[in-house]
Amino acid sequence: MVFFEECDRIKRFFAFSHTEIKDLAIATVVLGFVFSFRDWGNDGVDILVGVRHFLTTVLLAAVSLFVHESAHRIMALLIGYKAEFKLWWGGLLASLILVFISNGRIPLALPGGVVNAILIRQRLGEFRYGLNYWENGLIALYGPLANLALAFLAKIFLNFFPGSFLFEKLLFLNIVMAICTMLPIPPLDGMSTFWGSRVVFVLAFVGILVSGILIYFYGIGLAILGGILFMIVGTILYYLAFEQEP
Repeated sequence: MVFFEECDRIKRFFAFSHTEIKDLAIATVVLGFVFSFRDWGNDGVDILVGVRHFLTTVLLAAVSLFVHESAHRIMALLIGYKAEFKLWWGGLLASLILVFISNGRIPLALPGGVVNAILIRQRLGEFRYGLNYWENGLIALYGPLANLALAFLAKIFLNFFPGSFLFEKLLFLNIVMAICTMLPIPPLDGMSTFWGSRVVFVLAFVGILVSGILIYFYGIGLAILGGILFMIVGTILYYLAFEQEP
């Protein structure tokens, strides 16, 4: 019964608004430009190569953002909220400035954040009726986790198609997006997760950061084991240093 109710929520409330679609399109184009900045030819600028890489990266950015926001959306609906994407112009501007200053060596993915609203009828009977920090943080966390999962998928495909521009770019883009959106800076997902639970934030940030780095340079197995190990050790050290009662 609960399963069918949750499926009905997703069916009725999943669709993105026109404003969200416009904002996602803007973020997609900016991310496509930022992450294809150094892909306009090996020796000088090749317009045809550059345009092809740019359009490919825009497509990958669209997929990555859709997966990211869909994870927010579905998790929010499951617990009776409606998650809405909000574009962060400051983050996009910072990404553009930094990519020019660094000549493309430091791409950032700071598209925006998520704002949650109560679906009143879907929250009737809940113990905690109103918005609360814990559930906001939980919803926010699922976006970066979805990007990390997409990066793992890209790594699997790279085993079958080594050297593929498509999957290498998908891997790199999603690792950077997962890490950047977990930064504790408003309005990014990391800030909502931090306010939801500092311990969960440390657990998730360390796990995503270490797993992302290891999967990019090594493989899936090491990324999973290393991510779990550093996640546990990092969280314990943080708890002992900052959260433990004196």
